[in-house]
Amino acid sequence: MTIAEKIKAIREIRKIKQSDIARAIGIEPTNYPRIEKKGDNISYELLIKIAGALGISLLELITWGDEDQAGSNNSLISQLKARVNELEDRVKDKDKIIHSLETEASYMSHIADIYIWDRIYDIAMNRDIGEVILEYKTRSSLRIPMAVYTGRDKSMTFSEKSYAYDIILTDEQTEQIFTELLDDNTFLKWTEYFYLSDVLKSELLIKILENYSNSIRMQLHKESRERRRKWAEEGFEPPE
Repeated sequence: MTIAEKIKAIREIRKIKQSDIARAIGIEPTNYPRIEKKGDNISYELLIKIAGALGISLLELITWGDEDQAGSNNSLISQLKARVNELEDRVKDKDKIIHSLETEASYMSHIADIYIWDRIYDIAMNRDIGEVILEYKTRSSLRIPMAVYTGRDKSMTFSEKSYAYDIILTDEQTEQIFTELLDDNTFLKWTEYFYLSDVLKSELLIKILENYSNSIRMQLHKESRERRRKWAEEGFEPPE
C-alpha cells in the first residue's frame, strides 16, 4: 500500500471525515482528496500533520497494514530519515543565515551610533553644551559642565586623570544639535538610510528624524502651493 492508501484506509476505519482532517492540517476541504491520491509523494511535514489528525504516530502510519512488506517499510523509513536529515541541514543553514544577518545588523547599528553620536558630541564639545561624567579608578565619579571639561571655564579644576568619560545631553540639547546636522544633505541621507534599514535604535533620534522629515514635507508642500498660486496669477498653466 502506498502512504496515501494507508491514510485513506485508517481514516475510513476510524470514521474520520475528509473535511475534519483538512481542518486539522490547515488546508481547504476541497483540496484534501488530492492527498489521498498522491501515492508516496507526500512531504514529511504533511505526513506528521496527517498522522496527528488521525490520532496515531508517524511510524504507525508508515507501517500500518504492511507487516508482510518489511522491505517496503524499510525503504519508506529510509526515505523519511533522508528527509529528516535534509530538513535538519536546512535548519542549520537557516540558523547560519540568521546569525549572519544578526551580526551584520549589530555591526550596522554600531556604525550608525558612531556616525551620528560622534558628530553630536563633537558639536557639544565645541560649543560647551551639556555635561561630562568622569570615571575614576580610585574615587567616585565626577559630573562637571562641558565648559569645565574643555578648559574654557577655569572656575573648577580637577587634577587626577580619569580613565573614562561620558557626555550627558538633555533631550532638548540633543534635538537642537541633531536637527542642525540634518540640514546637511549628506548627513540626512545617511541617517535616513540607517532609519530605513532599521539599525537606528535610539527612540529619541527616530522621533526627531520623523518630525524633521514631516516638517520638510510640509514646507515643500507649502512651497509647491505658492508656486502654483503665482503661476495662476501670471496666467501660466501649472505642469502636472
